[in-house]
Amino acid sequence: NDEDSEVILIDFQAPFYGSPVTDLLYFIYTGTDGKFRKAHMNNLRDLYHTELTKMLEYFDFDINDVYPKKVYEKDFEDSLDFGLMVALYLSPFVFTAENYFPDFSKDTIEDISYTMDDRYEERITEIVEEYLQWGIL
Repeated sequence: NDEDSEVILIDFQAPFYGSPVTDLLYFIYTGTDGKFRKAHMNNLRDLYHTELTKMLEYFDFDINDVYPKKVYEKDFEDSLDFGLMVALYLSPFVFTAENYFPDFSKDTIEDISYTMDDRYEERITEIVEEYLQWGIL
């Protein structure tokens, strides 16, 4: 019909109601190394907010009414533990050695083991060291 209806965006990758900051932290902690984060973390945080602002403007929303930068920055700081959790939980999958991935349809959970890529230990160490430096761990 010609009536307006409410639309809600849902991320089916990990569906839950939460801050958009979690999407950014998911990307950062599953797809970047310590050197990249050290050089670009602040730029990524600012870029995400800038692009979110543009997207909301496209739909005639003012970011200051919906998600002011101060709230966004506080959410980012308050959600850093999510980045650690995602990294620790998903890194075994991300860094499974090439040509080896468990067959979840055939293996029982007790029988599943992983062969890690050589980068796994370094990546996890970098992440834990960052969180120690920030005083989160």
